[in-house]
Amino acid sequence: MTYKEHLIFVASQRDAGGCFWLPMASVCWSDGIRKHVFSLKGRPQDRFVLLTDAENSAISIAHKWVDDHSQNGSSG
Repeated sequence: MTYKEHLIFVASQRDAGGCFWLPMASVCWSDGIRKHVFSLKGRPQDRFVLLTDAENSAISIAHKWVDDHSQNGSSG
């Protein structure tokens, strides 16, 4: 998905015990010819029974990261 000129890839994964889904995402952007990737994950307590809930959380985390870094005029 694209959000404010950043690509967001959601890649939620199972926890070590295989019981819960952990929200994880990558944010990709470029500034001219340089390309950047930043990986994000939820807090340790962010665990979900349903994959869709983990994915929605990962999207929210990525949107917040982009918003926080775009305000500074740079995503780096």
